[in-house]
Formats: sequence, C-alpha cells, structure tokens
Amino acid sequence: MAIDNKLDIMAGGYDPRMRPPPGHSLTTAPGNAKYEQPPKFSTSEELIEYSEDRLSVPDIEEELMNSLAMGVSIQEVVNGIGVVSFSEGLANPDVVENSKPEIFINILSRAMDFFDVGENDPLPFKLFPTKSGGMEKRETLDDMSRLKAAQELNPVAAQAYDDNRKMEDEARARDMVAEMSMELNEFRSAKERQDSFLNVEEE
Repeated sequence: MAIDNKLDIMAGGYDPRMRPPPGHSLTTAPGNAKYEQPPKFSTSEELIEYSEDRLSVPDIEEELMNSLAMGVSIQEVVNGIGVVSFSEGLANPDVVENSKPEIFINILSRAMDFFDVGENDPLPFKLFPTKSGGMEKRETLDDMSRLKAAQELNPVAAQAYDDNRKMEDEARARDMVAEMSMELNEFRSAKERQDSFLNVEEE
C-alpha cells in the first residue's frame, strides 16, 4: 500500500489563496498611520522629557543597560528611539533629529552611573557602532595592509598599536560628547534668555 506523503494544507483550515494580493498595502486609505496624524509633541523639549520619563521605568532601564552590556551602542539606541518616535506619531522628523543629541547625553549619563564609570575609567559600553565603540578614523587600504603585516611579524607591537588606537578612539569620542554637552548648554542658555526676554515684553 502506497503511503501518501503529501501534506494536506487545507486540513487545518489554512487556505493559501486567502491572503492579501501583492500591493494591497498601497491601496489602503491614506491618513490611517500614526505618523500621518498630527504629532503628539511639537517641540524637542517635550520629546526629550517623554523619553527621559520612559527610560526611568525600571524594566525599560534594565533592558537598555542589558543591551549596552551586550554590545549595542548608544547611537544605535538613540536611532531606534528616533524611529519609534516617528512611527508611533510622537514627533515629526525635525523634532526627532533635534532631540537626538540630548537623548544621547541622557543615556550616556545613565550608563555612566549604572556601570559606575569613573572619569578616567575605560567605558564598558560602546558609544558608536564601530569596532572600538569610539569615533574611529577611516583607514586606507595601505593602513590595513601595514597593520596586517605588523600582526604577522611583530604581534606584540601590533597589539600595543591596536590598544593605543582604541584609547585614541575613546578619547575622541569623549571629546565629541563633551562638545555636544557644551553646545546643548549653550542652546539652553540662549533659549532661557529668549524666554526671559519674551516674558518681559508680555509684562
């Protein structure tokens, strides 16, 4: 007796013909997506405050720190927050992009406290999605060839070079973060002066 090895896909109530045709998503009425509605927040300050409140939730903060510990960079986290903020209709792209530097600083500050990082301690997490986690300089093919040759001929010196390069990358990243913090402080001071001036005019 022959055994029928064919799988009866209809037996479980599944019909492969009952599915949306190609291009169906392009025929839906516009305006239904959250990002097509007026955004919830119209200023960077509102989005930054909202993200800070969300990151203060213990479960979310723990998940964030676990992601950083596993090698996800802060920049990738910030970009993810930006994508979700837009797709969920929280803010428009301009507000999202203007909010990213301060969200980056806020996450960095939380991570420094969580991992108990001192001023001169090496960072146990990545700031940027690079091999070292720092702001790496783009290397030419000749640089890569020399490094590969050095690793084969003098591995001790090559390791020392690599360690030194990582320290330089991390120092460059720290300088960039410090510059971002300074620019944010200047922006806040200018905005406070502007708000104060507007308040005086209203009086």
